[in-house]
Amino acid sequence: MLCALNYSNVQYRPGTNSLFTDTVVFNTYGAVVRYTFTPAIEVAGGYSYTRASSANGISDPAKYHQVSLKESYHFSKRTTVYALQA
Repeated sequence: MLCALNYSNVQYRPGTNSLFTDTVVFNTYGAVVRYTFTPAIEVAGGYSYTRASSANGISDPAKYHQVSLKESYHFSKRTTVYALQA
């Protein structure tokens, strides 16, 4: 079993001709778990949460939740079929 955590920080700063006046910051936190049943079959699941900072007069900033599930079947080292649901 493999477990992983991730984090990202993205900042959008207004340009000279932009209608936006404030910098907006998006922070994303995520986790992934992968389990290999056999050398050919594995599954993985993930979750991420993104939250934006309050900017440009928006009092209720964006919040996103995403859940995903992936199943893989490895025919060989170079050939894999997978399905992804999110």
